[in-house]
Amino acid sequence: MSELPHLIKDLALILVVAGIVTIIFKRLKQPLVLGYVVAGFLVSPNMPYTMSVVDIADIHTWADIGVMFLLFSLGLDFSFKKILKMGSSPIIATCAIVFCMMAPSAFSAALSALSAQSMGAGLPRRARQGLGYGILFSLLCGGVFFALIELFPDRAVALFTPDGEVIRHGALYLRSYGIDCILVCFIFCLNGFFGGCGRTTFTMANSLAATFLVRVPVVLAVSRIPGANMFHIGLAAPAASCLQIVIQLV
Repeated sequence: MSELPHLIKDLALILVVAGIVTIIFKRLKQPLVLGYVVAGFLVSPNMPYTMSVVDIADIHTWADIGVMFLLFSLGLDFSFKKILKMGSSPIIATCAIVFCMMAPSAFSAALSALSAQSMGAGLPRRARQGLGYGILFSLLCGGVFFALIELFPDRAVALFTPDGEVIRHGALYLRSYGIDCILVCFIFCLNGFFGGCGRTTFTMANSLAATFLVRVPVVLAVSRIPGANMFHIGLAAPAASCLQIVIQLV
């Protein structure tokens, strides 16, 4: 029973901060999910200039509950009708992107295991060498995909659909998104390295920051520009990747 007052106080603090941040982000016309992420940073013990939760264990308790409500909220906002109105272009482009990201994802998983083993054995130099080789080989694969996408974007999309309109829009998207084939080679390998070193919180925070501070706002902003097409929307991914790389290197 002695833990109950702290639990209630922490809940009250989380709700008040989340409510204030939600109102601010609604006024700014930004995604509410981004507001929830910002609220989490504000009430965390790592923020010295703001009120923080008393018991760190309460963070895990309310985080688990919050994830359930967040997923439920996202499910309510998810609309198949909007996807159908968009057509098959985003789906086709996504399939092509997933195929291009297979190599960096594989190197990231391998580097995570190698880094964990090396750090556990007291061999940090071997972990860093593995990171360098991982980035090198990943760049070789990423460079090939980048060249193919930039030279033959329409043919890449045509592998998934014969629809001419879908091919045209998908090709526009891949031309700008293709830059990410190079950038993710660094991101995935660095994420695998940091994950193997036990810095999983950093990699998660970095990915969330790039997604909700750059990618989502850029897509929303570009979509409201008259005359914008899939090429301009595709630039959001390289922009977010650049932020991730800068944070990782710093």
